Formats: sequence, structure tokens, C-alpha cells
Amino acid sequence: MSENVVILSGHLGQDPHIEYSEEGKPKAYFDLAVRKGKDRPPMWVKIRCGGKLAETVGNNLSKGRQVLVNGSLDTGKFEADDGTKRVYVSIYARKIRFLDKKPAPPAQ
Repeated sequence: MSENVVILSGHLGQDPHIEYSEEGKPKAYFDLAVRKGKDRPPMWVKIRCGGKLAETVGNNLSKGRQVLVNGSLDTGKFEADDGTKRVYVSIYARKIRFLDKKPAPPAQ
């Protein structure tokens, strides 16, 4: 028996990108910076999710926020600008836990 389970913690590299399918279902995408050690540069991991989790991500996460992602490894295909066919690897998130507190809005 084998399982496809990935658990990562890191910081969002940019605000999540939200898209809606023709049926109106939300999808969220963001890159997560994951460090292997303090003295090493981060690895960038593509994270994607759908449904209510995508709505939650879109409404609550922004660049720099720290999260714990629980999901599975996924692959897909695309055609690059030069016409070559490429394969990508991403994490399809099933759960995302916020590890930091949401920053307070600036005082006015």
C-alpha cells in the first residue's frame, strides 16, 4: 500500500491568485517558500486548491503569511512558449492551517 501525502510549512511568496471555472467554482494558486535550513535559500513549491478552501485562501492569505499545507503531490502538462511540452509538479492542498496571526489593519 502506498500513500501520496505531503506536509509543508512555509511563507507565501505573493498574494494568492484566484480563478473561477465556467461553473463558478473557485481555484486558488500560490507559491510557498520552504526552507531546508537557515543558511540555505528557499525552495519554491507551487500550491493549488479548490472549493471552499480556495475561498478561504483568497479571503485570508497574503504575501508573507506562514501556513502549514497538507495535501498530495500532483502533476500536469502544459505547452511552453517555444512549443515544447512540459510537465509540472505541484501540491494539491486538502487542508491549510494558518500558523501566524493575521496582521492588524494600519491605524488611520
